[in-house]
Amino acid sequence: MRRPARVRSVLISVLVLLELGGCPPACKTVCIAPSWWLGSKQSKPNTTRFSMSVQSYFYGSQLACLLAWWCVVRVVTRKHLYDLCAGSVLTRPLWLSERTILRLHERRRTAFVALPCALALASLKPSLVARLVVALSMSLYHLTESSATNRHGEYPLLYNAWAMVLPGRLAHAASFGIAVHFVLSSGIAKLWYGGLEWCSPRTMAVYLDTYRPSKSSPPLSRGLSAFLARRTWATRAIAVGTVALECVLVPATLLLPSAASRRVGTALMVAMHLGIGGAMSARVGIVFLTTLPCYAVGFSCDAPVGSREWWLAAALALLPTALAVARRRPLPEAWPISPISLFMWNGAQAERLAALLMTGDTRLVLGCATATGAGADAETDATPLLGRRVVHHGERPRGGQGGGKGTGEEAGEEVVVHDAVLRVVGFTLVHAECGALLAAADVRTYTRRVEEWLRSERRLVEVSSGRTLERAYVVRLDASGCVVEVLARGHQPDKKDK
Repeated sequence: MRRPARVRSVLISVLVLLELGGCPPACKTVCIAPSWWLGSKQSKPNTTRFSMSVQSYFYGSQLACLLAWWCVVRVVTRKHLYDLCAGSVLTRPLWLSERTILRLHERRRTAFVALPCALALASLKPSLVARLVVALSMSLYHLTESSATNRHGEYPLLYNAWAMVLPGRLAHAASFGIAVHFVLSSGIAKLWYGGLEWCSPRTMAVYLDTYRPSKSSPPLSRGLSAFLARRTWATRAIAVGTVALECVLVPATLLLPSAASRRVGTALMVAMHLGIGGAMSARVGIVFLTTLPCYAVGFSCDAPVGSREWWLAAALALLPTALAVARRRPLPEAWPISPISLFMWNGAQAERLAALLMTGDTRLVLGCATATGAGADAETDATPLLGRRVVHHGERPRGGQGGGKGTGEEAGEEVVVHDAVLRVVGFTLVHAECGALLAAADVRTYTRRVEEWLRSERRLVEVSSGRTLERAYVVRLDASGCVVEVLARGHQPDKKDK
């Protein structure tokens, strides 16, 4: 069977599982099974049994989607997901030590395998102990996965895992609030960083043009992508529609009177992800497969407006954004908190970011401040930059698993530097302290600010050495991906770098 056909068969299997196997048969009469696919009506659930059904359905459908996503990854890349998370740099929360995050990374396979086992058991008998085990397993899995990938798409999984510890109706309401929060935060980030200019035709044109020639993340239809990118009315409509959906339509589901009407939120989000996959990037569209149960559960909440459960949903949906507005800055990108910044740059910003750091021969790279050899000066660079290979996000140093002194794994290349894209900044990532970097007048200012952030936070850890990344440079690369020229640096240059 050809690879695309395999992927399609896996996705069809997921939909069948969602409809027929999302929860135990005993709970089927009160389950929030995805009847929104067919538009059928559900009878009002019995409160006593509903507590089990909403949690059983979430665990069962989440298990189905999680395994489907892992199968897609395996078919497309011929690697397990935990192998793809063996990157060269980890992002640690401020409260977690470098040693601990490295130990978790070393044992990531156990964390990945434990989660589906916990979900399967909890879907059959969602006792309080089972729900707590799922929440803890999800936390370990998500921390391990996101520390390597910096991916936002599975934050709803993490939050829902803890929401399901609550009693049934409160759990359902919390899931509703989480779904709205996830979508609203993404929309607010677009207005926060990109401003109203995000709604201009140029924004979507830049994103479509950037992904269309990509070898790793092309759209399902390059023809459709080109057709839309060449038409101002189309790109403007997509941009305005995206902001309206995320900032107005989805939050407005809080005011709808019934579960049947709120399910429009699920339909809107599914349509949005299908559009992303078809016209912009198939990879970006499909990575949200694991979020589908969070939408299906959340937007099927039947809590009456003004009830105790409704107030819980409204608080979870709106208070994080209200807090960010009160602080006059986005929420920090520090697990388990995230501003959920997804494609938040407007056209001019995204174009500059792509030209400077992605599509040309220049890169912002990161390195350690100290050497491992004797006589190294802690305040200067230990070795010359010229000739170093740049390790991009998702890659590992050659010769091993990206491990070494930090993890006990086989050591890779002795000296490399690391691409800053999707570690400090990117289309779907920006640390709040670095949000104004694209407005810097020149690359020297930009590089200095990044290094100041690296040295103050000390959150990016090199897996091979266990040391934090504290140096930033803008460099030019040759065809093999090695540094041939240093254009700017964030500190006083060392003689060896000249």
